[in-house]
Amino acid sequence: MATRAKAPTPPATAPEFTIRFLDPTTLTPHPLNYKQHTEQQKAELTKSLREFGWLAAPIWNRRTGHLLDGHERRDEALSQGWAPIPVRVVDVTAPVERRILAAFDRIGELRARDDKLLAVLLREISAGEEPVPPGYSEAEVDDLLALIEPALELAPEDTDAFHADNPFQERADHQLAQGPYVAQVKLVNLYLSTEQHAAVLAQVEVLADRYGTTSLTDTVAVAIQTVWEWHYAGVTGAQPPEPAGVAGEGGENPDADGL
Repeated sequence: MATRAKAPTPPATAPEFTIRFLDPTTLTPHPLNYKQHTEQQKAELTKSLREFGWLAAPIWNRRTGHLLDGHERRDEALSQGWAPIPVRVVDVTAPVERRILAAFDRIGELRARDDKLLAVLLREISAGEEPVPPGYSEAEVDDLLALIEPALELAPEDTDAFHADNPFQERADHQLAQGPYVAQVKLVNLYLSTEQHAAVLAQVEVLADRYGTTSLTDTVAVAIQTVWEWHYAGVTGAQPPEPAGVAGEGGENPDADGL
């Protein structure tokens, strides 16, 4: 059975590099460069270079004159007439050069991705009304954001959940059409479906207009108190006492079973 060569011991000092500004015409593409660049990638790289500049510079081996990384950046510089450009210059042997060529981008390809965390990052970018960053399409960003902010859409079979004579139907439909609730009360989402959430907010909006309240908490408190008063008057025919703990009065909250 063939034996595999033992991995080399890391050198005490890794190859050093310097940053120099060189004419891209002097950077010879490596004849064994296996990395292919699609038209889409080229277009996104152009956007990145124009927006951020040279965040990553090509790697060039002084000893052989070969590029080890950054072939497409070199081509973009030539097509745009950019010269000189920043280059990371190393001085290594041909065997080390081949190992760098094989390993450099390959290590990056092994990474995993937390799509939900990426979605949060993209949401922060979109919240500032900034354009989609280079490397992403509008459709891809929408798909990622759906992981943390699913669009509020009623399935056809769910529309019967609203009664035809529901006075809040029109406003609920309006709320649903607005898309994800980025800045709404997050605790509500822990207990209600997205469809129920839209209907509740629509009803709260109607009640706020009726009672002249300006916050969800005040609106709900006044509505509860009003219903309690109606119920008390209907049962006893008397003016109800002021309930403690409602609409900012302080004290203990009413028993939930009595509501």
